[in-house]
Amino acid sequence: MDKISFSHKLNLLKSTLVPIVRNRPYMSHIWVTRHCNIHCKFCYIRDYTDKGPSMVEIKKRLDKIKEVGCRLTVIMGGEPTTRKDIDQVVKECKRREIVSYLVTNGTLLDKKLADKLGEAGLDVISMSLDTLTPENNELVNYGKYSLDPEKKLKILRYLQEKYDVVAFVAICITKQDMDEVIPIMNLAKKHDLAVTLTVVANPYVVPNIKDQNWKCEKDSVAISSKQDIKKLKVLLKKIRKMKDEGFRIIDPNAYFDRVENFLDGDKRNTCKAGKNFFDID
Repeated sequence: MDKISFSHKLNLLKSTLVPIVRNRPYMSHIWVTRHCNIHCKFCYIRDYTDKGPSMVEIKKRLDKIKEVGCRLTVIMGGEPTTRKDIDQVVKECKRREIVSYLVTNGTLLDKKLADKLGEAGLDVISMSLDTLTPENNELVNYGKYSLDPEKKLKILRYLQEKYDVVAFVAICITKQDMDEVIPIMNLAKKHDLAVTLTVVANPYVVPNIKDQNWKCEKDSVAISSKQDIKKLKVLLKKIRKMKDEGFRIIDPNAYFDRVENFLDGDKRNTCKAGKNFFDID
């Protein structure tokens, strides 16, 4: 956030605080497609063929978001950039004074698309990066697409510097990529980008499995075994230390506290859906 203008920071802060003061959800998720061009083992998407709602329907949903007093929406998928009119979605957010936050896997993000999004008024973008060696890691199947991390992170910086877009890297921590998390974080730091982290632990996303004998311990992604949990705790300790030393990690310490409590057996988790956020699918 250091490179972002003060006025943009103030607008982002207001988009969160004003709804809270008014006892309204401060964040919404709008699903613009279920279609995705790659396959990630940890993803919740099951139907990759759904192309999503029409622009007319998206406008109606944005009107509803504004009506309830929410001023920030996360543009979700699938992969939102598979829509040719994704910049129009951003423009419709802008017209309603709703902060737009785009989540992307980055495969289709090039300078041309970055310019379209920036000129449309995009406020925030996060790009998933879960492995630096997809050819050796089955976690993400890029298919016909390739991902050059250095090149993609430069585009995030371009958006940040030219269009005042808040840009950061999103990392899912699974049993398959724990060894890559710190290198990915250091790469983000090299490009002066912050990171956000999500731990995929048992239970996280339970697949649509017909086998009644399925157990999470057999899952290739979720962190569940004693050995994996021990390794994760070591990793989280390193991440906390990096945060304390000034590494730009968006997630508050409270998030890591909840993860560690969960790993220690505390399964209580107060759901804030409806109060702090809501989804429109």
